Amino acid sequence: GARTSKAKWSPAKPALRRDRQQYTRVAAPSPGSLAESSALLCHRAAPSTYMYVSHDSTPLPRNGPLGFEPRSVREAKRHSSWPLWDAAICRELAGLVDRGTWSEVTYADVPEGVKVMDSKIVLKDKKTTGPKACLVVRGDQQDPPPSPGTTYAPTPSATEVRTFFALSTHRGWRINSFDISQAFVQSKPLPDDANLFIRPPHGDFAPKGTPWKLHRPLYGLSVAPRSWSDTLKTFLLDFGFTRVNTSDCYYTWTDGTSHLQLVVHVDDLCVSYDSVSALHAFRDALLLSPDTPSGRFEGTYEGPVTKYLGIDIAADGRCTHLTQEPLARELLAKFSMEHCNSVLVPMEPNTLLSAVDRPSIPDVDRRQKYQELVGTLQYLATWTRPDLVFATNQLARHSSNPGAVHMAAAM
Repeated sequence: GARTSKAKWSPAKPALRRDRQQYTRVAAPSPGSLAESSALLCHRAAPSTYMYVSHDSTPLPRNGPLGFEPRSVREAKRHSSWPLWDAAICRELAGLVDRGTWSEVTYADVPEGVKVMDSKIVLKDKKTTGPKACLVVRGDQQDPPPSPGTTYAPTPSATEVRTFFALSTHRGWRINSFDISQAFVQSKPLPDDANLFIRPPHGDFAPKGTPWKLHRPLYGLSVAPRSWSDTLKTFLLDFGFTRVNTSDCYYTWTDGTSHLQLVVHVDDLCVSYDSVSALHAFRDALLLSPDTPSGRFEGTYEGPVTKYLGIDIAADGRCTHLTQEPLARELLAKFSMEHCNSVLVPMEPNTLLSAVDRPSIPDVDRRQKYQELVGTLQYLATWTRPDLVFATNQLARHSSNPGAVHMAAAM
């Protein structure tokens, strides 16, 4: 695919500096002092355990987005915000190591005919939490490939999500959310005969020439989503949830007096409830913490839901408002329409879009912009703007070869 544009620096706080900071490699503190240490700690491949201490006291934001998203670890290292990215990488790798995700082997241990897959660290500047790192495997390199029946994983449809919020609002139930950290790694372990091997990401994460044998699914593996889906479904059914219309993403629970309903998208769970005690019982069974050692997964309880699947949510007990306004404004800005006048209807009355207006020679640039515009409008129509459905369906008929008339109608 086309290479993305170069990352741009747009700091969220003026305290960030562009100059490159310097670091000293020092011995790591003892395990008992890790919780008290405020330094950036990273547990790399055994036996090298070390941390970075900055010589510069420049304050860096600990929460929230930076406004900068590097395309690689190398690019992140050249930036003054590297301590935050390094801390994110450390958290990711430490969590994977603690869960026994892999073991170091030699290439002689790799069976003949099995391909060692590449891996890399992907860095994202999250809008809510800021820098986040994720170790991702090139699952497309898996050879021999997995069977098709082991790769499918369900996700909730727009109808299921809207139904969840509509019923919760109608019944006056409050809606809270949960997030499972490193969800794929917390699914059931891989079978011993899986024979999945990866190369460590570039950097000093393992001795050279040392592949890793995976014991748990990682992001990027074809079987990871299905494995996590089956693990979560087993937990929910054992807790007492019942699937709605055999859906693997929409569940209900009741003990006769209290009620819960739940919708899940990969590692994001939304739960509505009419009893606080029922919610707390589910939370204690779901989340592993010092107070609830019997919990099943490590994650966070995020309280009242404010955002789900990119949809902003505002609820006051009587009404729940779903909006994708940031996406709509981003679309307007992309096509230089921030200052356009509002209209009462999505499409001018009596507009007739005909195939006659298609050019004899397709305009590739126009087609790309048209498909991007119409595709985004269809996404909005599917989730939160059903009033756009008819107009977007009319526009979508000409996506293969739009003319100037079609583009004008879409704008």
